[in-house]
Amino acid sequence: MKHIFLLFLPFTLFSQTYTFSGARDNVVQIIASKILQKAYSRVDIPIKVIYLSPETSLQASNSGKVDGELARIEKISKLYPNLVQIPVPLVSVEAVAFSTNTKIKITKWDDLKNYNFTIIRGTKFIENSTKDYDKTYVKTFIEAFDTLISNKTDIIVLPRKAAIRLSLRAEYCEVKAISPILKKLKLYHFVHKKKSHLIPIIQPILKQMQDSGEIEYLYKSYLRSLTP
Repeated sequence: MKHIFLLFLPFTLFSQTYTFSGARDNVVQIIASKILQKAYSRVDIPIKVIYLSPETSLQASNSGKVDGELARIEKISKLYPNLVQIPVPLVSVEAVAFSTNTKIKITKWDDLKNYNFTIIRGTKFIENSTKDYDKTYVKTFIEAFDTLISNKTDIIVLPRKAAIRLSLRAEYCEVKAISPILKKLKLYHFVHKKKSHLIPIIQPILKQMQDSGEIEYLYKSYLRSLTP
């Protein structure tokens, strides 16, 4: 069946490598890349993945410097209108507060108003949830952690899995989660509108992988292998 399908695809699809960007130092983005590499390989379309700061990645994909985003929240197209969503969830992301002071307890977003806290620019679901609060922005996960351990901020609010993985490093061992999951969202693959011809090709493959349980299986398998 695969070979019959391939006969009807333009030759130019196979002569080009498509580049997708994602957030650096984020285990969920790495997992999304593994899932997408497997999906695109099923129609013999080569892809390349680059990792940038979250905001830089969005700007690069929206401008067309790269061909799309690995995995982003559903509503990202409202802010970056050149990105087109493929409506099959790949992974999920959760917002959690972290600190070196475990006496601080955060149970809801409003609790953050009592502290100096920092988020990463480009983590839009956290930006949206804290839009009415005073906060500090940094560009990367490493910068967020360094800001915290150097006592320049009380709290960092980050995607949970990426932050937990970084906290396993010796230099960040004092960083602990101080909140339950404050928000959880599914993430989707996006392509630049000029590469929208990819959508009718890759969407059915991702849907088949979702329906068969393969995406969930790959997600759990890769998460185990990437998390010490």
